[in-house]
Amino acid sequence: MVRLLGRGLVLSGSLCAATFSFNACSVSSTSAPATDGGMTTTNPDGGMATNPADGSTPGDDGATKSALGFTPSNIDLSGIDLTKVGDFVVDNDACTINSENNLASCGDGAGVLGFKLATQADGTKVAVYVARTMNILAAKNLTVEGSNPVVFVALDTITITGTFNGNARDDVAIAGGRSQSTARAKGAGPGGGGASPNAAGAGGSYCGVGGAGASESGTATTGGATYGSDAITPLVGGSSGGAGQGAGAGSGGGALQLVAGKSITIDASGLIHVGAGGGSFGGISTQDASGGGSGGSILLESLAVSVAGTLAANGAGGGGGSSNGIPGGQNAFGNATPAAGGAAPSPGGAGSAGAIVKGSDGTFTAGSASAGGGGGGGAGRIRINTKLGQATVTGTLSPSAATTCATQGTVKP
Repeated sequence: MVRLLGRGLVLSGSLCAATFSFNACSVSSTSAPATDGGMTTTNPDGGMATNPADGSTPGDDGATKSALGFTPSNIDLSGIDLTKVGDFVVDNDACTINSENNLASCGDGAGVLGFKLATQADGTKVAVYVARTMNILAAKNLTVEGSNPVVFVALDTITITGTFNGNARDDVAIAGGRSQSTARAKGAGPGGGGASPNAAGAGGSYCGVGGAGASESGTATTGGATYGSDAITPLVGGSSGGAGQGAGAGSGGGALQLVAGKSITIDASGLIHVGAGGGSFGGISTQDASGGGSGGSILLESLAVSVAGTLAANGAGGGGGSSNGIPGGQNAFGNATPAAGGAAPSPGGAGSAGAIVKGSDGTFTAGSASAGGGGGGGAGRIRINTKLGQATVTGTLSPSAATTCATQGTVKP
């Protein structure tokens, strides 16, 4: 249910345990916006640094900055009546938000949310939601429905104690992730995994490269090309794996951008999950499997950001090749544990996780009912922009902060 509250918005939900943590770095902020009856004004800027990697934002940059104190990546707030937005609270175990229209299943979302479909610089659409505050409560879930990436803007604060889901499941993609259901077809999206009439599908790529799909002939398919920018401009999701003989390639993870005028807090039990879907198994005897999808993208922007929980943009496992009943690859987890590929006799490759950004290769084991295993999916992207370029991170980032797939920058003044 969505409730109107005097102040903050909380998102909460179930969380897979984090398995890695990283050294914290401090963040300070001397400038923050103040709210007044739903209209947001800003204190004087304080000399925020420019994000050199940030893309230009079309539309009302001046009005958007006055509402937030900085200019967010990818979108503006033109056409949204900010005087009517309220506090959006997720206190439901299975709340959904639709990226095609202004609809939240856990309450009268239209009553507290501003909404528009915006066009990014590359011509793609994103769903933009605006609230005064956003709060996902503990053990509660908010899941995206629909195909568009989602940008959630809070004029004041965002607090996530539960789970925000933009993750794919098997061959079903949401929130900007890409899917492929045609047998023997290259994966969808700019980093779609390779496909061949004589090999299993390769894993999808994004920041990390997908693993190869195995072949009895020895000519493996290859993971797709890496793409996108560290700044995640434009906001784009993950790519699917290549499809094997039984189709059902693993889908790419979704794309979520969270923007808050004052601060974003991901509590210890909080999770933002944009992992990929696992590739299908070969189907019947001697049919090659499909590759796993690549992880999606998470972009956080505020004057101050604290992450004690988990941000996960992992690749998924490739399907297992060979006889009927061999399982498909695992869907990506919302932690730093790799998703396993489908089982023997020809296992699929594992997906990316933690410090490993490349998907593992599928395998081929000779036998009377053998076929190739699909490649695992590569890592997506994580970006955190703050006033000083230093978020407080004591939780888990997967891909990890030790990789080039998880980066920090400064908000654009």
